[in-house]
Amino acid sequence: MKKQGITTFFLILITAYVFAQRKKDVVIAPEMPFDETTGLITYTGVIDTKYEKADNFRKGLAWFNSFYKNTRDVIKKKDADAGIIEGIARFRIFKIEKKDIKVFAGIVSYSIFFTASDNKCEYNMTRINWKQASHYPIKKWMDKKSPYYTTKYDYYLLQTDEYMKNLIKNLEKAIGT
Repeated sequence: MKKQGITTFFLILITAYVFAQRKKDVVIAPEMPFDETTGLITYTGVIDTKYEKADNFRKGLAWFNSFYKNTRDVIKKKDADAGIIEGIARFRIFKIEKKDIKVFAGIVSYSIFFTASDNKCEYNMTRINWKQASHYPIKKWMDKKSPYYTTKYDYYLLQTDEYMKNLIKNLEKAIGT
C-alpha cells in the first residue's frame, strides 16, 4: 500500500512538471493591424519631417540601402519625381523545437510602399504572405477554427509582428533625423 502511495505521488509530481513546462511554451498571437478595405494585414504610418520632398525621398532611399542587404532585389519601382519607392522584401521565420532549438520554418514576403512629400513620408507594408507554391496570406494563421491551424502559427505571427515593428522603428529613426 505504501509503494502505491509513493508511486502515485511521483506520477502526480511528474504530471505537474510536464504541464508547467508546457505553459511556458505557450505563445499568444499579437493583435495585427487589419485593413478592412483590402482584407489584409497592413502596417501603415506617416512620418512628419521638416524636409522637402526630394530630401525625404533621398532619406527613404538611403534607408532602403541600409536596411536591406540586396536593394536591387527588393526595390521594384523608384521614382524620384513622384517621391515613390516600391519593393518586395522577405524575411525568415523559425519554429522552436525541443530544447529551444530554432529550426527554419519558411520565408515571409511582403510589399513595401514608401511615398515622400513635403514635410512627411508615408509607408505601407502589406501583402504579407508565407512563401509557398502559391500565395498563403498570413491572415490564415489567425484562423484558429481552421482544420490546418497549429499553435506554431501564433509564434510565426509574433515573429512577423516583431519584424514589422522593428522595421517601422528603424525607418522612423532614419527619416526623422
